[in-house]
Amino acid sequence: MRRIRYAGESVVTGDAIAALVVEYSEALAKANTAGTVEIPVLLGDGSVGTATMLVGPASQLIMVPELTETADIVDEELMASLKQRIEDLGPVEAVLTERDDQPVHSLDDLDFPTDGSDQL
Repeated sequence: MRRIRYAGESVVTGDAIAALVVEYSEALAKANTAGTVEIPVLLGDGSVGTATMLVGPASQLIMVPELTETADIVDEELMASLKQRIEDLGPVEAVLTERDDQPVHSLDDLDFPTDGSDQL
């Protein structure tokens, strides 16, 4: 099991679920967006409940091992959903826009100095 520390609180969930939550948060941050995720968590009385987390660019998650006598929480459907969400975010690519009202189609359209100076 893993404990995820988040927004001054913490939750305990399965190893694979915690790893995917962190990976999803990283993917959201790279895409400069946020999303919610609902995960199964171990409650204080030993039962399993649900936590909803908002994760994204400002999320600061810490994942640490948690020793419990409870079996690891596994939710195959959730894990497949998180993997799909991560894949759907895809790789982040730079987008070229206009400069001085002139369209930029490639880096060649920009006037980079060739004299070694860093002035644009």
